[in-house]
Amino acid sequence: MGPERRRKRFGAKVWYRFCFPWLASGDIPMITISALSVYCGSRFGDHPAYRAVVEELGTLLAARGIRLVYGGGDIGLMGVLADAVLAGGGEVTGVIPE
Repeated sequence: MGPERRRKRFGAKVWYRFCFPWLASGDIPMITISALSVYCGSRFGDHPAYRAVVEELGTLLAARGIRLVYGGGDIGLMGVLADAVLAGGGEVTGVIPE
């Protein structure tokens, strides 16, 4: 079963918790992550759960003091993620290539 089929079968929130259990559970891994680079779309996607998962990820990153490094867009899922991190008092670095 491919990853796309698993996401549809289990739902985006469950898939996120499966892929990133240490973020969802609050457990700290043996290494400390100070920044996380995320690549996501400039659209919202076909399923409303994508937006909710991205907002939750942004909130968790801000709460744990993990800086977001992303593509610098302010639309779609990229914008939602950056807004969620900033709303939680986190730090965001946008990288826009020339």
